[in-house]
Amino acid sequence: MAINTLAGTGLVFSRNRNAVSPSFQASGYKIKNGYATNIGIGDLVKTGTGGNQGYVVLATSADTNILGVFAGVVPYFDTVRQPMWSYSSAAAPAAGVKCLICNEPMSVFRDWLGFIGTGVGPEGN
Repeated sequence: MAINTLAGTGLVFSRNRNAVSPSFQASGYKIKNGYATNIGIGDLVKTGTGGNQGYVVLATSADTNILGVFAGVVPYFDTVRQPMWSYSSAAAPAAGVKCLICNEPMSVFRDWLGFIGTGVGPEGN
């Protein structure tokens, strides 16, 4: 599965709907070692079930139990010592990967939906 499959750039934090200064806080979670799907910054994630119980997994368009928006991983190195900022299953980390999830309920995100074809869209018709 490609990174950021639901949007061209994924969801990007825009503002907070509270009448106070936003916290811009992300909560720490883990991605299970061996999880076979790439997760990109801005992708929607949920808490896994079954073998991924308690870990973060990529959400699908049919999911209603969204945990939050993926904000990246705590930097780790892949098998050839390259630093990773998003989760790539090809990197094969030796242990679970720590990640950050934006999950404040009053956060507002912006989105860019890109597509190829005809119809009403970003290019306008």
